[in-house]
Amino acid sequence: MQPERYELIFDAAEIVGEPGGGPAAVTVIRTQQTGPSGAPLYRDETGIVQAEINPEGEIRMLPTSTHQSPSTPRSVTPLPD
Repeated sequence: MQPERYELIFDAAEIVGEPGGGPAAVTVIRTQQTGPSGAPLYRDETGIVQAEINPEGEIRMLPTSTHQSPSTPRSVTPLPD
């Protein structure tokens, strides 16, 4: 069974568009939904960050609005329940 939560680490520069930023961590929680490939869908508490994560830990970032172009995190870490 897959973890209920993952920590996604992004380069802050990609998120805010300014160089020199350190890493930015986002925690996503498993939903009852599945993504386009049939793997579990995870969202952060704001609902803005959404990702499909398969049992092998491969991630597919999914936009939550038409104007969003989500970055791929540099690491994906399962968190204990």
